[in-house]
Amino acid sequence: ARDMLRAHILRESATALTRAFPSSSSSSTAAAVVARRTPTSPLCTAGVRSTKTTTTTRAMSRLATRVGSTNVAGRRRSTVAVRVLSTAASNAVNANPNSVGKDNSGAAIRARFLKFYESREHKVLPSSSLVPEDPTVLLTIAGMLQFKPVFMGQRERVTARATTTQKCVRTNDIENVGVTARHHTFFEMLGNFSFGDYFKREAIEWSWELSTKEFGLNPERVWVSVFRDDEESFT
Repeated sequence: ARDMLRAHILRESATALTRAFPSSSSSSTAAAVVARRTPTSPLCTAGVRSTKTTTTTRAMSRLATRVGSTNVAGRRRSTVAVRVLSTAASNAVNANPNSVGKDNSGAAIRARFLKFYESREHKVLPSSSLVPEDPTVLLTIAGMLQFKPVFMGQRERVTARATTTQKCVRTNDIENVGVTARHHTFFEMLGNFSFGDYFKREAIEWSWELSTKEFGLNPERVWVSVFRDDEESFT
């Protein structure tokens, strides 16, 4: 029943993607991926391809990058969300000298993100399976899911700092795919994690540096949000 429900969710994802991008080949790619997954053939990450590059050149693709830090107890988390729009119009509006001459393809952004945090003593860890061991979720919905046992004190940390690019399917947002311009089906979530090491100050400083210097976003067009009671991050 669990596998059948996963297959149903992915079929709905492909349908929503087709509605959202009728002229994009990414929808047919997603449909083909779903067609290969049946209740008798458990879903796995092998063979699942990201369609961001195709969609970027044809429609309104964007790469969602989450940069965050969670303390070892998992009680508080500082997160900065960055969205990169890969169209000629947005590139012109968001012009920044730091972005000139840089490869902003999906593959390059992934590699540059991991290298950025690896140079800051983060261990690059592989993406966990799209089908998690965690029984509370159907599919992997976030980069932090593989570290949940560490945050809950059920498993020892393997490193004090980690960075990953995690394959995700946001089953909790699936009804919004094709309805809004910011919800995705299958995508990769880039993340940096601290396990009892650094916290908000470093996480915020590095997120800003990554966004404005490494990725070349125009600081004048980056909106920073802070939770109303989070005086530590605000200051």
